[in-house]
Amino acid sequence: MSGMQDTPFGLLEMGSNSLKFYLVDPRRHDGPVVVTEKYPWRIAHEFFARATISSDALQEVIDSLRAAEQAAAGLPLRGMIAVATGVFREIRTIKALADAVKAATGVRVRVISGEDEALLMAKDYRKDAAGRSVFLFDLGGATTEWAWFVNGEIRSTGSLTLGAIRSTCLFGHRAANRSVYLNANAEYCDQKLAALPVGGSLAAVGTGGTVKAAAKVAGTDTIATDEIRAMIERALREGPPADLKPARRAVYVPGLVILWRILARLGAEEVTYGRNSVRDGLAGRLVRLLGTVKREDLHATLLLHSSRIAK
Repeated sequence: MSGMQDTPFGLLEMGSNSLKFYLVDPRRHDGPVVVTEKYPWRIAHEFFARATISSDALQEVIDSLRAAEQAAAGLPLRGMIAVATGVFREIRTIKALADAVKAATGVRVRVISGEDEALLMAKDYRKDAAGRSVFLFDLGGATTEWAWFVNGEIRSTGSLTLGAIRSTCLFGHRAANRSVYLNANAEYCDQKLAALPVGGSLAAVGTGGTVKAAAKVAGTDTIATDEIRAMIERALREGPPADLKPARRAVYVPGLVILWRILARLGAEEVTYGRNSVRDGLAGRLVRLLGTVKREDLHATLLLHSSRIAK
């Protein structure tokens, strides 16, 4: 890529259940290399359970950012772009949190909307839609971003307040009665999904931790809707699969219920886990921007709206 910066650069993506650090090295002749490190945290669990963020949760954010700096090959945190998504959009004290993070680490936290995140995901996926009609979604801890493609073109995008951690906190107190728990959870999902402006025959492509876990349990990247329903029933009877990580087991059933109801809303018989087709959109956008934008000119808004990025 002509004009590519010749030194590494870092991006911090602050999500509901983890910090992702992307180290971009543009010096390879065959294209930039993006190395990803992930640091789990429990900020969404705390916020949805208590509607506030404690000093311990704030310290966990700061410690995770400092851990990323240790993996950054000498790059200082203050020189990185930090984009916050998911639960951070709902924290009423976000300014105080951002100020504390900046004071402790030098990182300026920029919160982007769910709609911008969905549009970014859609633009990054458009070439993979390849003339198909597709419903693409990223099922996260706090929200689900989605994009509707018709004949390969973006028809509509958006963000829903549906997430595996959110549902765990909303309905966990009903878990003792499996039927009540499942019905309440499903009804909540259906209410949120009713407004989706989709129609016709759509292929469902999903990403995020829940879809990844479902693909792992099923042993295939394409999972039938009936199999997802069976996974829910097994987990309600026997508990989540033991080979999943503890953090995923804790949100496994609520996440599967959201996935099941998304497919029901679409009338889809299966979902494909976007293992290869859905890249990390923020990192992908950063790599392309490195070719045309000076480092000191990079801002979070450019990741979403720069006219330098191919439409």
